[in-house]
Amino acid sequence: MLKTQTQALGQYYTASQFGHLLVNSLEVQSPDTILELGAGEGSLLTAAQNRWDQAKIISVDIDHKNHELINGILPGHSHFLLNALDKNLSKSIGVQSDSVDVAVCNPPYIKSKWKSSFSELLEEAGLSNCLSVHSDFSTDILFLAQNIRLLRKGGELGIIVPDGLVAASKASRLREQLIKNHMLSGVIQLPTKIFQKTEAKTYVLILKKDMTSDGFIPLYKASKEGVIGDPIFIFTEQAVNRLDYDHYFYSKAIKIDTARVSSHKQSFSQEKPLFEIARGNITKVDAQKNNIDFFHTTDFKYVKNINSCHLSDKTKKIFNKNNHIVAEKGDILLARVGRDLDKKMALVTAGQIILSDCVYRIRPQTPEIRKRLWSFISSKDGRLWIKAHSKGVCAQSINKSDLVKLPIL
Repeated sequence: MLKTQTQALGQYYTASQFGHLLVNSLEVQSPDTILELGAGEGSLLTAAQNRWDQAKIISVDIDHKNHELINGILPGHSHFLLNALDKNLSKSIGVQSDSVDVAVCNPPYIKSKWKSSFSELLEEAGLSNCLSVHSDFSTDILFLAQNIRLLRKGGELGIIVPDGLVAASKASRLREQLIKNHMLSGVIQLPTKIFQKTEAKTYVLILKKDMTSDGFIPLYKASKEGVIGDPIFIFTEQAVNRLDYDHYFYSKAIKIDTARVSSHKQSFSQEKPLFEIARGNITKVDAQKNNIDFFHTTDFKYVKNINSCHLSDKTKKIFNKNNHIVAEKGDILLARVGRDLDKKMALVTAGQIILSDCVYRIRPQTPEIRKRLWSFISSKDGRLWIKAHSKGVCAQSINKSDLVKLPIL
């Protein structure tokens, strides 16, 4: 199926209330120059002009249709039909690097074919070596770097970014460099489904170039009407791990006696892990193609009692079952990806079955560990713990590296 131009360019336009939310969240009062890279249909530009009507506004977009639209709704301002990631962009738009007072941006969400000039963008923005391989660099990170590059020292940026930049483990180095080289003055979690044709989880990232952090970062959450709630404050050291409001909100709601958890862990043998975590290793497609009976995330809805899950015994008839991850009596099953991960769990009390690659098998070392671990996972606090450690854009996921930290109560 052919992609539309909007899909090919990764364009998801900003609703007006969130354009105003972003602009009004910036602290600068009277900027001389405002820049938007990837202007789209002009929502952020309109909000910026409404707030700072005396400022010089410059915008860039690669889409011919948007070029005509912007010139029609915002006559008199400087709009350029250019690639916003061009290394010579500052010359093309008549702006010196390190000179822009305010930048606003909702970048496209696609992968860009790597160019050697991107290394220069990242280095000048203080973000060099922030990801391990070039394929990890989505366009939003490159737009972030280009915006920072063009800002003056102390200049302020408000940019909409996806969940990966805020919460993904592979982006921790990027977050570390952002915090080290610039001041993150706020992160606002936006509602889902605010962009057409996607349920992407997104955030507004607000930073001041080359400024020093005061040791903590406020995290906010916005309603569908664009109203921001009270903040949660986290230390900059915590921000390297994650910057999403929900993670800290659900973590704060969990009532765990850490001293009790520690004492219970110490009471068990530490010669090997208290529980083994394995991820299924067959895809749904391959299992169906080979007529293999298997347990997938969609099967959790058929588990009538999560405390007593009876599995099919058909797996015993499969001659190559040893090549796959099999769940059996005493195992705990958790969904790895999907919606409502905190509701997809089961304690196996009978039978056995092959697991798809979307399901984790947790195998406790002893019956006592199983009892304590399941008691936590299936409790209200356990569900909150899973919510706090889930990540994702549309469907959520939870990493094995997080599950190994499950408390033993």
